[in-house]
Amino acid sequence: MANTYTLISSTTLASANGTVTISSIPSTYSDLIIAISARMGSGSGTSPYAVNITINGDGASNYSRTPLFTETGVVYSLRTANAANVLVEKALAGPDQTANSFSNIQVYLPGYTSSSSKPFFISAGNSHALAQNDGRNGIHACLWRNSATISSITFATAGNTMAAGSSFYVYGIKNS
Repeated sequence: MANTYTLISSTTLASANGTVTISSIPSTYSDLIIAISARMGSGSGTSPYAVNITINGDGASNYSRTPLFTETGVVYSLRTANAANVLVEKALAGPDQTANSFSNIQVYLPGYTSSSSKPFFISAGNSHALAQNDGRNGIHACLWRNSATISSITFATAGNTMAAGSSFYVYGIKNS
């Protein structure tokens, strides 16, 4: 059981931006947790409310995900294998949604320094479901097939921006 959470870094967007990269993640912890509070800023893009997650700049087909989510009151699941990143669809509250509402996303990366493939987990909640009955809330079981220690993670939108005030907090966890 984890007994120590240490804030490694925090980023709050001063202006809208389509990409946030958290780099120089130290390899001195057992696990990582990234807590995100974000909202779509502008744009329409190919998947307007989505966030793409890429680890260590690896854009090769090394990612898999199996989400379980609700949308408009219906439960869905699907599997994506051999993808160039992890797509978290409808994760961001949009400009057409409740004013000043931000979505919550948590990424848990156990054993991020392991020399084998890295399983990780994402939970995402979009409050738009409450206001418009078409938001999405869910969990994602993911895998990055790479033996490298995770030292950077990029969160990017597909042709959109994340609004000013969106924040990203990275915590290291020690199991000692």
